[in-house]
Amino acid sequence: SIKPDIPTVLSGSLDAQLAAYFALVSAGAWVTLWHEGDSAANGFTTAQIIGLHSHVYPIFKANAPATASYVQITTGYTGNPLSSHYPLSQWVCCPANGGPMLDVYGMDSYADVVADTASSIWNRTMFGLPGTHNGVASVAAGGQFAITETGIKSSLVAAGGESRANWYNDSYAFAKANSMLACFTYWDAPGSTSGYAWDATDTATIAALSAINAASKS
Repeated sequence: SIKPDIPTVLSGSLDAQLAAYFALVSAGAWVTLWHEGDSAANGFTTAQIIGLHSHVYPIFKANAPATASYVQITTGYTGNPLSSHYPLSQWVCCPANGGPMLDVYGMDSYADVVADTASSIWNRTMFGLPGTHNGVASVAAGGQFAITETGIKSSLVAAGGESRANWYNDSYAFAKANSMLACFTYWDAPGSTSGYAWDATDTATIAALSAINAASKS
């Protein structure tokens, strides 16, 4: 993921540099601009994000290896009505929103509150809240999807939320059920106070991740 200035990209003045960069990516690589660009913290508009991916996608296809994929990565919290950027569906670059269908739609989603489960969060992110059509797949129908980040804070687990082992098992089950191309977890370094620190003593989670890794190879 790279994060060039969006107005400059949209002006076309970076086209040559982007073409040169895309020509250097590895075969099979996944590439994006502004992962989680829909996040309210970035302050972008839907027109900027959809325009960004719409402008860059044909440059990527013309210059990157044929086996490389261009990905848009959204943040699951945008699918929460508490987000000022809700609904998530309006941020997705796809024909329904006036853009091209991209190669892959990656989704970064985490538990927000104790009651959240991996199943509830992924259904909200991909399809929208019950009774709505505000998820990524609701507008990018027929696209290829992937879990590009997921996890649950240790504080939510401690408060009675879903265990980390179950969170990853359930996320992987969701990925399989929806023919996703990837299921990636997210961790901070051991000792981090973020709530996402890797814990070498958490043998249940390590066993779950090891089993998922083995199963994914089949």
